[in-house]
Amino acid sequence: LRQRYQRYAEDDDRSKSSTSVRLGINNTITADIEIRREYTGDDRFVSRSFSYRGRRGVVREVIVGNFSRRFGLGTVFGYRGKLFGLARDLSSESFLYPDYGGFTGVLASLSLGGYEVQTLGSVMRSSYTRLSSVGTMVQAKSIPFTPALIIGVTRLKNRRTGQYVAGNKFALNGRYDYGRGYTTLEACWQRGTSNSFGAIITEGRHRFRQAEIRYAGWSYSDSYIDLTGGSKAAAMYHDQTFETVDREYTSKRSGQQGMLVRTVVDLSEKIELANSLLYASFNSDTANTQWLAQISRKFDGVSVGIDFLSRGKTRSDFSSARRQIRLITRWRPGDFYLRTY
Repeated sequence: LRQRYQRYAEDDDRSKSSTSVRLGINNTITADIEIRREYTGDDRFVSRSFSYRGRRGVVREVIVGNFSRRFGLGTVFGYRGKLFGLARDLSSESFLYPDYGGFTGVLASLSLGGYEVQTLGSVMRSSYTRLSSVGTMVQAKSIPFTPALIIGVTRLKNRRTGQYVAGNKFALNGRYDYGRGYTTLEACWQRGTSNSFGAIITEGRHRFRQAEIRYAGWSYSDSYIDLTGGSKAAAMYHDQTFETVDREYTSKRSGQQGMLVRTVVDLSEKIELANSLLYASFNSDTANTQWLAQISRKFDGVSVGIDFLSRGKTRSDFSSARRQIRLITRWRPGDFYLRTY
């Protein structure tokens, strides 16, 4: 049993909570359910699932219900976040289609000789829209280079008119591991409603003796269909419309280019210095930048740090900057976790 509670200090009436229960049937099968209460006082199901996980045999994992899974770097399938509003009460509709930002259906992971295969099927719906997805990833068990092929078929359908939008994709993924890190590259193409190049993404990490650098870069076409993807992107949301199904949704990926670099340096056994730089643009007149610098020291079970955050926005008609300094304390005694600013 896990209970999470949040309250705004400046408004005693604004609070929300979530209750999640995990039941272990045996060493390989578990059942999970989560109910959430929002600031409005509404209770609803947000996830429920049964899962099997094994270390031997062909079938390594099966999840029935809600799940979140990223295939490769996520250009085809990943955790996108909520696409449309669902039932917001403890009803049968909320149980069948919880207010969840991942997938609702079945996921299976198989070990077939020299290959790992993951397959999913998902159906989510609102009062007049249904999103159906089927896909698979085949990955070779090879070192140091690990190639993978990812295929996804998606339909966004208007339940009243029967019209639909097809977001079929396939992607090639390759990961290269070396002594001090790895680098990964993924390219995605689209077929169906949009026949075009979709996206190219890269991620990697390199370790030094007392430091580490992580990096990512991304570029999405203007026609990228952002229905099930979960790949890297900055939070630059804009509205898009599928006129065929009379559906408007928000996307942070279509048309965006960007990069992220993060470094961590161990100044001593207990002192750490971290920096991250984010740059992302959409069209030629819209860009976001963010720089975060943080130094922290570990004590017995407690971490205390101070960080400096600078954010900048550039738009066609204005530009702005925001800077702040925060003192952060983290305390983790056993299963309890507390963080203060």
